[in-house]
Amino acid sequence: MSVPTRTPLPIILIRGFGGLNIQEEQRLTYQGFNQGTVYEHKKGTNEIYEGLILSFLKSDWQYHDATNVVTFGSREIEDEATLPRKLKSLQQMLQDGKPLPSSLEWLKDNGIFDKFKRLKEETYTLNYPDKTEEKRYFSGDKVVINPERAESFLESTKDPWRSIWVFRYYDLKERKFETYGNALVRLIYLIRELTANQAAVKPKVNIIAHSMGGLIAREAVQVTYPSLGLKAEDYINKIITLGTPHQGITFQILEDWLGFGGELGAQEELERFNLKNQSKLNNPYSFQNFEKHFPLERLLTIVGTNYKSYNLRQASFLNRVFSPRYEFGSNYNRSDGLVKQFSAQIPGAPRTFIHKSHGGFDSVITSREAFEVATRF
Repeated sequence: MSVPTRTPLPIILIRGFGGLNIQEEQRLTYQGFNQGTVYEHKKGTNEIYEGLILSFLKSDWQYHDATNVVTFGSREIEDEATLPRKLKSLQQMLQDGKPLPSSLEWLKDNGIFDKFKRLKEETYTLNYPDKTEEKRYFSGDKVVINPERAESFLESTKDPWRSIWVFRYYDLKERKFETYGNALVRLIYLIRELTANQAAVKPKVNIIAHSMGGLIAREAVQVTYPSLGLKAEDYINKIITLGTPHQGITFQILEDWLGFGGELGAQEELERFNLKNQSKLNNPYSFQNFEKHFPLERLLTIVGTNYKSYNLRQASFLNRVFSPRYEFGSNYNRSDGLVKQFSAQIPGAPRTFIHKSHGGFDSVITSREAFEVATRF
């Protein structure tokens, strides 16, 4: 078994369910992780919480924003892989035997030039049960490294392990969990290769996932990595979920009420929320199978308890829609109005409770409490 660490590692942020029409969601640059909360009853540094991303950037850990380093597209990107402009200049000057300016000398001495040459030329292999794929880093996939932005990122940060990456899975425009799982595993490959140090040590990643994002992380852990004959714990250090309905919610009631089906594109996503599907042991993505693929002590579930932070009309609506027909509202089912408390946990895994809702302006994703708990884990 690989050993967990509290060493600063790359952090991947995964957003939650985007609804039926995701066009507006795609326009959110940081997918909601830049939203914070104003605590009017507090003063000084505790009054304004700037949001998860800014808090990491401004913290003593001094994380760096790597959001634009990887491109997510709706189709495979087949652009010819080329070296960034600065590295082309460096290559030409080396060939001509000219002295290098200090900025280019730094890129050479710190292994960045050699790293990009290797990533441009090499591939890595994915061994699926029914096929083998050779994958490139800068092209040939919907998720690729942007060479120019990657070079700028590595040049501007002293420690690329202290980096934040937003997994923009809705940009892929293919609403299937298999696609999400493959793309997440691909992103982890790219991050590890790009941020590997000069001793060729590749970091594991930490994942912070909101709502359905936690189910996507579990798809990678329980389905994608095993299909490749790999162990997720060798690539992922820890996972933190914020209000993820691990054990499901009665989303099928909403489906019946709205009268929509697979033609609207969200059918499979909704099925992953289904209470019945999540409880079946023969389903590889069931929460009951998680511990077979990842150490429970390396998963933290953050549970919201305050449905009243929704407005009253919204809370009433959500409880009518999302509570099982035989239960009697949030005060009985211990729900925040959307996800029942027991559902946001996986038995045996560490858990913590925050008096926030699971979504909205005053929620687990926008609260200082979630940030503090996550950074202590």
